[in-house]
Amino acid sequence: MISGPLLFTNDLLFSSADLHNFAPEDKIKYHNDMTTERDIQNQIDFAMDKGFEEGIEKGLEQGREKNQRFIEVLKSKGVPEELIEQALSEC
Repeated sequence: MISGPLLFTNDLLFSSADLHNFAPEDKIKYHNDMTTERDIQNQIDFAMDKGFEEGIEKGLEQGREKNQRFIEVLKSKGVPEELIEQALSEC
């Protein structure tokens, strides 16, 4: 019967009591592996967050550029600037 908190790693399930029974070198290897796994997961999480932020910035920049081109087209079609400014203020 399993006693103590359950631990999950590499599709294995064992209790903290099992970890207590590890040989000293196995405990060190286990802790090193867990540290490495957490470090890798943190790097992945950071990269995903950074990529998301960069994607948002790129999308906003593209939107600003498209908006500016749209305004230029409206002006070239003779739409009064006051009407364009009013429309922009209502958005």
